[in-house]
Amino acid sequence: KLAGDHKNVVHDLIELQVEDPNVRDLTVVDLPVIAHNPVDDQLKDIHKQTTNLIRKFISQSGSVILCMFPGNVDLATVESLSLAREVDPSGIPMIGVITKSDLASNHDILVQQLLMEKCDEQKLTLGFVAVHNRSTYEKMTLEDASKHEKDFFHQHPASTIAGWHCLGINAAINRLAGCMF
Repeated sequence: KLAGDHKNVVHDLIELQVEDPNVRDLTVVDLPVIAHNPVDDQLKDIHKQTTNLIRKFISQSGSVILCMFPGNVDLATVESLSLAREVDPSGIPMIGVITKSDLASNHDILVQQLLMEKCDEQKLTLGFVAVHNRSTYEKMTLEDASKHEKDFFHQHPASTIAGWHCLGINAAINRLAGCMF
């Protein structure tokens, strides 16, 4: 509703507060995908709007960025990584989350990304994790999705080479939790 009927970008935050005495305070800001081509009635400068909004949040001190991108893209083409480098060339705290890891064309490249072994790729201060989420079309419970992801990675070569510390949603949660101390 905030963005109207035109799929536009607004700078207003939608806040969701979860209170639990057993967990640390955390603010999560879900930023839009970097749009390049306006669709329907979007403004013509949608790319500028989305990148400016992202810059606004990633330049705030104390931020930890979860940079998400699918496993079937070349890291050199991930614009959000370029934006982060632009904001802080020395490396702002960032975790690269490789989604759709089943689409990675080459298991060796996925492992190299997870271990940051390729010298021509960006090194992230907090490393990479790969996840295998359910699609919106799959009607799975969270428990079933978690089991499905574990089964996927048990059969994946990355589990023996890269290790479980960088595989799965729990690895991403643990990596993020480690930043909060």
